Amino acid sequence: MHIQKRLKALSDKTGNLAEIDYSTAEALAFRTILEEGYEIRLSDQDSGQGAFRQRHALLTDQVVEGRTIVPLNQLSAKNSQPGNLEIVNSPLSKYAVLGFELGLSYLTSRLCLTFWEVKFGDFFNTAQVAVESSIDQ
Repeated sequence: MHIQKRLKALSDKTGNLAEIDYSTAEALAFRTILEEGYEIRLSDQDSGQGAFRQRHALLTDQVVEGRTIVPLNQLSAKNSQPGNLEIVNSPLSKYAVLGFELGLSYLTSRLCLTFWEVKFGDFFNTAQVAVESSIDQ
């Protein structure tokens, strides 16, 4: 796998595990949830990298076109049926995406923790109706 140079340098560093950053803590939390057999679904315009390029949940090969891996799905699990991290890059239409994600979570029977990530609060304004409608039910 030919990962991006900055990410490679970061992965080669050895550091104090007591001093982890937010993205590392998030990855550890995700892995704990996956170990328990739950699914995780990340949905956003660029959910593999995160709003501020802090998340490296989806690695893209820098040489081989179209080759990607989700490292958290590659780790061996204690549980014989570990969960799966699903990363979905959605369009910027927040109202439509939130409506779809809510509908999908209602219709599927799987144990899935769905994250719909909004980069900045102003994008959420158009989707507020979907949230209020689901709360009213």
